[in-house]
Amino acid sequence: MIVVVENGQIDGIDLLIDKLSNKDGVFFVDIRESRNSRSLQQNRYYWGVVLKALSDDTGYTAEEMHQLMAEKFLSYEKGEHVFVRSTTSLNTKEFEEYLSQIRLFANTELGIFIPEPNEAGFDL
Repeated sequence: MIVVVENGQIDGIDLLIDKLSNKDGVFFVDIRESRNSRSLQQNRYYWGVVLKALSDDTGYTAEEMHQLMAEKFLSYEKGEHVFVRSTTSLNTKEFEEYLSQIRLFANTELGIFIPEPNEAGFDL
């Protein structure tokens, strides 16, 4: 169920209370902020432009470049272990930051120019 909070007013909470008041039991209510996950256009640009440019130039497959870039820019340490965030867990802003890091790395370290989405004909 979606509950909207705007200007301090909670819209939809009454429906939740109505729904639960007719039932006996213990309920778990999960409250979390809505996220805008990466868009389909961002995903198409990532695979069709960014990873394609990297794989064409390096000889690695797009999937291999995906794994290498995620490992380079989305990894973090926790205790003795290193974890890599999935790109599917990124919201639109985080994904654009990730793409920017890859474009900068590709240009400065590999000499590969990767056009921005508007330069590549994509509408993000």
